Amino acid sequence: MNDKVLSDEEVGALLQGVESGEVEVHSTAGPHLASVRPFELPSRSRLASKRYPRLEQLNDRLAERLADRAEQVLQCQLGVSCRETLSLSLELLPELNRQPVIAAQFSAAPLQGHGAVLLEAELVDQLVESYFGGAGGGTGVKSDRFTPGEIRVGETFCRLILATLKEAWQPLQAIDPVPVRTESAMALLDIAADSATVLKSSFDVSFADRDSAVHLILPQAMLAPHLDHLKGVDRKADPARDRLWSETIRTALSDIGVGLTATVGGVEMSLRELVRLEPGDVIGIDDPKTATIHARGVPLMQARFGVHAGCNAVEARQWLRTRK
Repeated sequence: MNDKVLSDEEVGALLQGVESGEVEVHSTAGPHLASVRPFELPSRSRLASKRYPRLEQLNDRLAERLADRAEQVLQCQLGVSCRETLSLSLELLPELNRQPVIAAQFSAAPLQGHGAVLLEAELVDQLVESYFGGAGGGTGVKSDRFTPGEIRVGETFCRLILATLKEAWQPLQAIDPVPVRTESAMALLDIAADSATVLKSSFDVSFADRDSAVHLILPQAMLAPHLDHLKGVDRKADPARDRLWSETIRTALSDIGVGLTATVGGVEMSLRELVRLEPGDVIGIDDPKTATIHARGVPLMQARFGVHAGCNAVEARQWLRTRK
């Protein structure tokens, strides 16, 4: 059974809702009637952005400088690029329940609190081989825990990241990132409560034709003095700009392309007749002069089928439902 097919009960409820404007919905409090209401564009000042564009600019600087520094240390070509910064609670970090990572906790005075640098196991494997004269492709050997040698190499790379972080942050504020402790899992660190919001900036690291990643975790409380700046300029309530915003959005919506289809006639056949069909059989349809225009599968208008300028065409005659 296709889960996208509505049951007779669901179809009835939908038709009733379209006609009356009331739809019965079910929740933990039991069934109740919910009203269908027009969509209203919110004020610009009510749109909360979870992006931190200026932090991402700092991360771009960090990625560029980290690539240069790492190439000098490892003596090989290496690429570093940053992804979008995510805001989420500490307990939702995927690194908590996946493969082991080298997790380095650090302070960054005068910022309050601690952050963390996470090196994925794949990256640690590549770093170890590169530090000991290999091409940096890694051994490919996977283990549930890191050896003392791998941890030392990971700590060395984390210190390189912290030194680069200090340089990248210089335009915003002078900070002094210092390593505090190193563990084999993010869950073993103590940087914030599980429910606390953190900003996770991930960086793709590629060398020797293999990709891996490093993650920078900064608690929101640690960045409190700079949050407004890192988010960018706040949107203030401004009726004139709100009106322009609404008109711009509505104009853009009007320009969105919508696929139209036209159904010309129809016929009902028994299953026996259907399975006996052969190429070349002719199927008669009811009233081929009329058609129904659909917009993405939704019946929209009644039309007349014919020919216009030498091409098959349909002429829109009337709406199938009242427009408001």
